[in-house]
Amino acid sequence: MLTKVLSAGAVSLVLTALLTSAVTAAPVKNPTSQNIEYVALGDSLTVGYEPGYTADSAPYGFVERLYEQALYHGMTEVKNYGINGLTTSGLKKYIAAIAEDLTITAGEIQPELSGDLADKRAGQTAEVKKELQSATLITVTIGGNDFLNLLETIGYDFNRIDTIAAEVPAILDNYKRDIVEILRMLRTLNPTAEIVLSDQYQPLPEFVNKDAYAELSVVTDLFALTMEEVAASQTTGPKPVIVPVGKAFEGREGEFTHIVMNRDIHPNQSGYEAMAKAFAETIWGKYNTLTDPAKPAVVAAGKEIVSPYKPIVVNGTTSVSIKEITDALGAKTRWDAASKSTVVTYGGKVVKLKGGAKTMIVNGKTVAVTSPVRFVQGKTYVPLRLLTEGLGFKLYFSGKSQTIYINK
Repeated sequence: MLTKVLSAGAVSLVLTALLTSAVTAAPVKNPTSQNIEYVALGDSLTVGYEPGYTADSAPYGFVERLYEQALYHGMTEVKNYGINGLTTSGLKKYIAAIAEDLTITAGEIQPELSGDLADKRAGQTAEVKKELQSATLITVTIGGNDFLNLLETIGYDFNRIDTIAAEVPAILDNYKRDIVEILRMLRTLNPTAEIVLSDQYQPLPEFVNKDAYAELSVVTDLFALTMEEVAASQTTGPKPVIVPVGKAFEGREGEFTHIVMNRDIHPNQSGYEAMAKAFAETIWGKYNTLTDPAKPAVVAAGKEIVSPYKPIVVNGTTSVSIKEITDALGAKTRWDAASKSTVVTYGGKVVKLKGGAKTMIVNGKTVAVTSPVRFVQGKTYVPLRLLTEGLGFKLYFSGKSQTIYINK
């Protein structure tokens, strides 16, 4: 049995985990009111892969969702450098090339890597180095393919899982060695960024094979404990933090993956949301959800604007009630009787708006608008982007969640 093969190592790892449980006990002290530079590294989970993925796909995985969560805490830029099929040793070679300014091919990163995405990532080493050096947050998903290769040797016949039990400790040892080196290189590139790593979930639902489910659960638990041990051993910079994704999936494998419908182990949309939730709760202590079903939703300075006066979209331009948006941003408004205009000010920026006009005055310059200031339900509605950008704010619109995020 797999549990018998691993039991001795498990005792040591469990003791280590008990001594180092504080590694995941508290949210990461990540910047919450400044710009967040987020870099995502890893395998297909970072890519956001699902069955049917192509080079033209626009995934909505955990990285994209975590980006939206980061926008609750400040203006955020995200760079996703995930590579489908990447193993831990492949990531180690990739980061080594990045750190040493080496030219590398996809096949040199990992022999079996191929495709447009892998080739693109191989050609981005200089860019990735620059982004890693300036990052404030780095997430890593890696290790799943290390074990996936082992399952492939038995053709995913879970009745034969005991035949590969003896190889699991070696995979864990290799993973530990490689992830220690990966963390060392990342910390050399960036001494201060918060590094957040995901543990592994096991995708097999219990109802498919109860015995195999129990055995694979042992492996994922040991994988998580190995990661905790590695994180606790780091002495340079902020300690890496481990996200308990495995626990989030436990008992919900069929619900959170494509294993039942498509015989594919990757998360579905519910699974990627569960991953993002686990990451956000680990990093910021909270996973934000919208309370108002109306779309588009507006999140300004980290707070959802909930009002009976909903945003409206006219000619492709989103307009909002001026009072709701200025209150949310802390801007001031006054009525200028001479010009019959509403004047909005914030930090030295000035925007003048006149009802029905096809122009606005933004910091002294006249700007044409496709949707003029109008009165709706007794409220003054203004073009959101022109107003907020005129006041020095930045906007990001998520087409997937139909949400507009506004930050400095």
